[in-house]
Amino acid sequence: MNFGDLWDIQNPLHVLTYSRKEFVPSVENNAQELAYAVSDLFGHHRGLRLTGAVSIYTQIPQKRAIHDIDVCIDESAFVDIAETAFNRGYYLCRLAYRELNQGLRTCVFEQISPHEFLERKPSVRTVFLRHDYTNDHLTPETLIDIFVRYTDSDNWERTYDHRLGPILPTHLFSDIFVSVQEKNVRSVPLLYMAMIKNILIIEEEKFGEGNKLDRKKNAFDLENILALALNFKEYISELMKQRKQGR
Repeated sequence: MNFGDLWDIQNPLHVLTYSRKEFVPSVENNAQELAYAVSDLFGHHRGLRLTGAVSIYTQIPQKRAIHDIDVCIDESAFVDIAETAFNRGYYLCRLAYRELNQGLRTCVFEQISPHEFLERKPSVRTVFLRHDYTNDHLTPETLIDIFVRYTDSDNWERTYDHRLGPILPTHLFSDIFVSVQEKNVRSVPLLYMAMIKNILIIEEEKFGEGNKLDRKKNAFDLENILALALNFKEYISELMKQRKQGR
């Protein structure tokens, strides 16, 4: 890696090496368990929402093995949530280097502060990494992917990962609550996730080799959403056209 890519040579580095798990859709359905765990970790903070596969499979009955957790955080709540994460055993990190070799993924994460994050607004992968992580035993809770959300001047939802934005006009969706272990957990809606999965499939080249390896998983997730909401298909096609014009 090029050490000149680091924000600060004094920042601690964390190296994770792991093999990609084979996508097996119906082995288990641990979405409810993971949804509660991550929401409880952050005290059910109103500025945090479930996103990704955990969000999808807490809303639909289809089974799917889930190996990672994604959260969407309001820009205004980011510092508060990041400080809570640190106090509960997590570092805030940005991806400084990644290598994919014969199915083995090596990631070098640079530990950063919440204020550095908001000042630099990285478009690379950003995570909460458990202080006690070990390469020998990685769980979904070891590494939590972070997406920080904001609204642009055209009132479309965006995140700091500029490859994804714009995602949806904000007037077309609102947060939902899923009932998990007698708690109401905040989540993005299925339309939001359908757009995310569609973007990852249609614009696959922008997201690198790792996303190409997730092609089956992304297609499976999108198909499951569309099976429950058939009207989404034409709706998403029109939104993708509007999104392209807006970009």
